[in-house]
Amino acid sequence: MTITKVFPAFTDWLKIPSPEVGRATLGRAFLDAQETPVDRKRAELEPNLWGWKAAYQTCFRHSGWDKERRRRAAAMQDAFGPGPAITHFCECGCRSWILKSTTNEYAFRKVPDTCRSPWCKPCYRSRGLMIQDRLAKLLSDEPVRLVTLTLKSDQKPLADRLDRLYRSFRRLRQRKFWQSRVLGGVAFLEVKIGKSSGEWHPHFHLLVQGKYLPLGDLRQEWLACTGDSHVVDVRLVRDRREVLRYVTKYCTKVADLQSGEPGQSDDDEPVMKNGRLIEAMRALKGRRRIVAFGSWKKFKLLRDEPMGDWEVFCHESELRFRADDGDQVAEAILQALAEHREDPYAEFSVSKPP
Repeated sequence: MTITKVFPAFTDWLKIPSPEVGRATLGRAFLDAQETPVDRKRAELEPNLWGWKAAYQTCFRHSGWDKERRRRAAAMQDAFGPGPAITHFCECGCRSWILKSTTNEYAFRKVPDTCRSPWCKPCYRSRGLMIQDRLAKLLSDEPVRLVTLTLKSDQKPLADRLDRLYRSFRRLRQRKFWQSRVLGGVAFLEVKIGKSSGEWHPHFHLLVQGKYLPLGDLRQEWLACTGDSHVVDVRLVRDRREVLRYVTKYCTKVADLQSGEPGQSDDDEPVMKNGRLIEAMRALKGRRRIVAFGSWKKFKLLRDEPMGDWEVFCHESELRFRADDGDQVAEAILQALAEHREDPYAEFSVSKPP
């Protein structure tokens, strides 16, 4: 079964030359292509509420990487087939959750319904900002070291190399050298394709807090864990702002992947034709690309923040059903959403029903 049969407008989105038109079609066409009663009902809503909202929110959220986003969407289809994951990826930011204030029953807020896919750059950038914000509150004035751990190149499949990288890193954390010098930290996975060799090059970037790490000793420890790899790097960073900048940088790398073969430019044929991107998606499925360890586990860097004075009211797609059933609050929220369609995080109040 092809994606054209499941989502008829998907192929059109991949081929549309204008990024703006492509993103507008993405939001509207996928809306119309859904099979569930909720989504069919949603497609009946006035264009000002849904078509333009999708165009504004999706265009803003995904501007700057439309071409690569199309490549990844098609590769996800080839790697895993049709399903909720690709739907959420392509609709990322088009819909919203409606939150209700716990202190004012007629105050509401909308937040984007994002895909949280590991292949979505904006979603992983948001995750990086979340980690950055938490570290800014929790880090002490102790210096942090940037550590890079690599594997010797070979021609094995990416899945095998990732298994070996994660296994070697786990062994390193269990060794006396590491435990006596490292209090905690976080590891970010980066996957590249060697420009000259064309081989997979997965490696870890680490932010480490603890004692001095002699480079020579770390090389020997890493060699003992891997059996043949000794290329590592250690740098000291004293400025907390610099540490937070690296967090954002590495989180962006987590969602990024070298999109061309050696010598290939971004305008050449996409990776999906030779299977590299598809192989990466399959090999990385189910793996944690950001790993907190040691004392940093207690920071809960990857857990969503509590909503504070807000609670989930409903999904945007449910409002029309509530309005059809005579819910006047739902009708007022729909009107407010139309008025705030350009603001993905709008807060608004509705009048108390008579």
